[in-house]
Amino acid sequence: MNTSTSDNWMVESGQENPHRPLLDDLVMAWARDRSTGEPRYIGELKAHQTGAACNCECYSCGLPLQAVNAGNPDYKRRPSFRHPAGAAKDECLILSARVAALEMLQREGNLRLPMRRIKGAVQGLSGQYHNAWAVAPTETVRVARFEFRDKTAAIITLEDGRTFRAVLEGSIAAQQQDAGTTSLIPTIVMAIDDPALAGMPPDELRKRITIISEHALWCSHWNDEKLAKEAEDKAVDEARQALDWGAADRETLLHLIAKQILEEEKRIRLPDLTGTARTTLQDGESLTASKSYPGAMVQLDEVALEKDMGRTRPDVIAQMRESFPWEAGPILIEVTVTNAITEERMQRIRHNNLPTLEIDIRQLGGKVSRGEYARLVVDEVAGKRWLYHPAEVLLRQGAAVTLSQLASERNREIEQRREQEVEQEKFRKIPESLQRIIPPPSERTAASSYPRKTNTHNWKHGPVSTANNAQWRSCGCTQWEDVLRYGEDRRAEHQPVAIALRMCSERYSYSVGLLRGIWLSAGLIQ
Repeated sequence: MNTSTSDNWMVESGQENPHRPLLDDLVMAWARDRSTGEPRYIGELKAHQTGAACNCECYSCGLPLQAVNAGNPDYKRRPSFRHPAGAAKDECLILSARVAALEMLQREGNLRLPMRRIKGAVQGLSGQYHNAWAVAPTETVRVARFEFRDKTAAIITLEDGRTFRAVLEGSIAAQQQDAGTTSLIPTIVMAIDDPALAGMPPDELRKRITIISEHALWCSHWNDEKLAKEAEDKAVDEARQALDWGAADRETLLHLIAKQILEEEKRIRLPDLTGTARTTLQDGESLTASKSYPGAMVQLDEVALEKDMGRTRPDVIAQMRESFPWEAGPILIEVTVTNAITEERMQRIRHNNLPTLEIDIRQLGGKVSRGEYARLVVDEVAGKRWLYHPAEVLLRQGAAVTLSQLASERNREIEQRREQEVEQEKFRKIPESLQRIIPPPSERTAASSYPRKTNTHNWKHGPVSTANNAQWRSCGCTQWEDVLRYGEDRRAEHQPVAIALRMCSERYSYSVGLLRGIWLSAGLIQ
């Protein structure tokens, strides 16, 4: 950071120059009193202190200086300090600017120290890094005194006794200067590389001090060790909240936290337990029926972690209180972090014959905060499923009974629909002149084709010689003639009409309703 602008560069004539001049054109307005060691500003000297009478020396090279035009209000050459003839003054001008800045710090008394931020980072069990920051806020302090230790730095003591090393770096980069600097003296980078500051009066310099102090950067701080510890603790807490810290591996950690959560909450919401039965109908359609225990929040006691249970070692074991229809007893909980439950493990779970619930956090992308994990374990049903429950067998049996009844009804409907389709197909084979005599299958009832007489039919006695009879016999379909002849033979044998219709239906594969209609229209029955 360079605090200078082209408008602030001063030349010997006192006129403004839009271009940066050579150092030889600049003047030195600050020096050190050879008797007291205090900074002296050229504008503070009186006329009798002109020349060597100023008793001042250069901060940089230590050579005696002469005051030019000191205390002269009618100067043509701007008042300044001058080196002996032939002495190099480049470095001296820059150092004079730095002295001027620190002089104003002491004169003004107040210094606004910048914020100090320290980063902490820890690597979690997942391999990811968790970052956090500790911050010392900005503060305004009063400067009690300062002293130079070398050409580029000063020790500033605050009124509260704290000290910091002001490294006047003269660039925008924050770099550590002295390798041997003690960490107990914090270092702040202040950009003062503008020799023009050496010639600025106090009022103008006062404006620059504000800029310098507000844009300072800490290289080290009194509380760096404390801030570093705070930042690391925060990073660990971030990792812990992300369930990524505190055990040999993340899976073990999640099991531990699941147990802690259940021990604290002593409750868990169970998902529905459903038993399902399946069958296939006569038309090939699949049919299912289910019986369920509705999900519910149940109370838990005696939560234990990874306790041997037969051939298995479930992640969590707890005792569940009764909450109808859920019975009291042990419940096993498996927490799935990475790998799915294998079939071999499922066989061992079924062998225990105990309710076993799975909580699968993979549905949350494998990364979850502790609060989200607590909701998943306790309150949510998402990610939960029953691996095994003894009551599921009873639920499946109940579903099978319901399914059997439902399937029977559906199969009867299928059979009736097929019979109607067959009847309709056979009806289409009847000549149109005869189709008017009997109702179509869609208009027939199960009891009879003719609702006017639905109970019983009797044989007509005497010869059968109706126009319909003749039409059936002469329609070109020998089967209709056989149907009529079969009816006449059964009438001759005095066989009941109902039995004759049924036997004729079985023989010729026509429905009883259709045959009844034919015999009625032909005058065989009444």
